[in-house]
Amino acid sequence: MRTTASLLLVVGLSLSACNSEPEPADVPTPTDSLTTDTESETGPETQSPTSDDVSATSEPATNSPPDDDTTTTSPPDDEATTSRAAGIPELPDEAMEDSEAGAEAFALHYIDLINATGIEPETGVLETLGADGCESCDNYEETITRSAEEGEFLRGDIFDVGETVSLHSPSDSTANVRVAINQIEQDTYDADGEVVTNVPADSTTLVFSLSYQDGWLVNEVRAEGK
Repeated sequence: MRTTASLLLVVGLSLSACNSEPEPADVPTPTDSLTTDTESETGPETQSPTSDDVSATSEPATNSPPDDDTTTTSPPDDEATTSRAAGIPELPDEAMEDSEAGAEAFALHYIDLINATGIEPETGVLETLGADGCESCDNYEETITRSAEEGEFLRGDIFDVGETVSLHSPSDSTANVRVAINQIEQDTYDADGEVVTNVPADSTTLVFSLSYQDGWLVNEVRAEGK
């Protein structure tokens, strides 16, 4: 089954091996999926909905009346608690600079977009940020397109950013940015709010190869084991 969690395979977070020269992740196939641990508690903790929360949510309600404050344990009735109520983030000014700091800000923005589109799958968000031939960019766009079509989503950010190191080459306006990543364990939900699969906790370092052409573009993103 295709799920939003497949985006983790796209950026290579589910590592098959740790080596000094990892290859970009392949396009997911119909058999690609992440293993669900059905014996552990995998769902994110949520707050009990108030009457305002229930009336504001677009997810289908079941047995709870509009003015009922009673706690519900069913994922479909819970308003999706996310850290991105503002939606898709805009490119910060610093990320437009041809500099070491600019390259770092751009890579962090790209991860920000991965987080945001995992919660609210939206096509075309990263399309303009990838250079021609960026396979990992194309893979991610294909995954998000499938997630949007199938109505699958995450309830929170999938990546937590750690230490970042940026190396900039002014002579040819290129940069390599290494970002330590912690993958946050959580469930993937379908359009009805039902749990589809579980995303396990993991960690890696994402390496961004960037080039500057009136703005930064991603040439490739690969994952390295920590």
